[in-house]
Amino acid sequence: MKNQFSGEGKILLIDEEAIIQKALDCILNPFGFSVVYTKNRYKTVELYKKAYRNSCQFNFVFIDFTLSAWKLELN
Repeated sequence: MKNQFSGEGKILLIDEEAIIQKALDCILNPFGFSVVYTKNRYKTVELYKKAYRNSCQFNFVFIDFTLSAWKLELN
């Protein structure tokens, strides 16, 4: 049976927990989305810039604001 909801695109996920990465992958892949993962905020920014420069932008970005490195910068 074909899924009535489908799409395509790239999603950038910033999260350090493997279980979150796997869950999002299992949820979104069947709908036609590819998920790119990163745990490092600097690598995340570089991936985003590179995708933008190459006209391969991400369609959506999930950010885990509970990452300890983000908290230090936001306070």
